[in-house]
Amino acid sequence: MILLARRICAAPREADSMGAGAAQQSIKVRDVAGYSGQRGFTGGRMAVERRTVGKIAERIVMNEFENQGFRATDLNKDGLSPNADLLVAKNGVAWQVQVKGSANKPDEPWWVGYGYCDQEIIDDRTRTIFNRRSDSFYHASHVVLVAVRSPAEYRCMVLPVVEAERAAQFNLDGYYRLPRVRDGGARKPGKIWVRLDQAKKLSPREERMDIERKLLLRWENCWSLDRAD
Repeated sequence: MILLARRICAAPREADSMGAGAAQQSIKVRDVAGYSGQRGFTGGRMAVERRTVGKIAERIVMNEFENQGFRATDLNKDGLSPNADLLVAKNGVAWQVQVKGSANKPDEPWWVGYGYCDQEIIDDRTRTIFNRRSDSFYHASHVVLVAVRSPAEYRCMVLPVVEAERAAQFNLDGYYRLPRVRDGGARKPGKIWVRLDQAKKLSPREERMDIERKLLLRWENCWSLDRAD
């Protein structure tokens, strides 16, 4: 199958005080045939649902790595693989990659999710979001957060796992580990997510989210995997 791609790029954004360099906001649009099962795409701009977004996101990421000259292997083809979803290799070097896909509606702002937290993760900051299974053979070196509106329209943040964990913990510190505003009670565990676009109305939480957002945007479309900063 021949994939034709076009890239829509906005002007680079300035980094924040956490040391982020200039980040380029970019949306990838592919003229593909849609998604069907585990082998590719069939149906262009089909709607993406929560139950299908994971596999669609993995296929998107595999395509992107292959376009950069990597060989990509699906580690989940024989069942779910803890900690990593893909094995990618280039020039004799291999990386294990975890993919987190989030189904974005066409009429809502772009957002990505890190996964879900439980009460132990909220209570204990040493508990990680990524590479949770210490007994697994697989241990991701990178995480790709994928915002998917359709198999043809998506955005990818390609982070070293330490940067992804840093962002996720920053998110937890600013929401789940804080008491509820209305009554001071503890927040229940749930989805960990952040918008990629700034909200029109500023608030203390939005200002904090802006720091996290810029931390992620500096890694948008960084497919080389050898970036040191």
